[in-house]
Amino acid sequence: MGEDRIVGSSTVHADATEALVPAVRPKFQTGENIMTTTRRFVISLIGMFAMLFAASFATRAQSGYTGFVTASQVASTGTGIGIWQKKLNCHDETDCAQRLVAAGGKYVLVTSKGVFQLSDQKKAALYAGHSVTVNGVFDTQKKSVQVADMQLYNSTTTSAGVQ
Repeated sequence: MGEDRIVGSSTVHADATEALVPAVRPKFQTGENIMTTTRRFVISLIGMFAMLFAASFATRAQSGYTGFVTASQVASTGTGIGIWQKKLNCHDETDCAQRLVAAGGKYVLVTSKGVFQLSDQKKAALYAGHSVTVNGVFDTQKKSVQVADMQLYNSTTTSAGVQ
């Protein structure tokens, strides 16, 4: 104490430099401050990932699509039911779809957005060969629908989603 030090181009008394030191000390003086800051950072990072995770589920919310229920074999050929009626000697779309599913196919929903495999095959069997509105969670990458509800399409009302 009481001694003079050179700070920059001027001489400053030691007591005065001690008063300045806390202002110039680094933010992290002790391990406790580093740990506190690190914890805050990690907690905020976890919070950010939690929000992103929640947002990914929000995009998987239920929606409605209108389309036509048929067998996967019919949808994959893209030629329509005519060729299958000749090959299987079936009477209509419903009959052909049921025969093709019995032979190992799956019921699918054909929409303007693509072909989606339906999770509820029993419910789909009731609507084979018909236009329907399906409400559920659509996975566009896997081309599948987790069916929540399926109803005959009513053209006089507007569907709940994309047609």
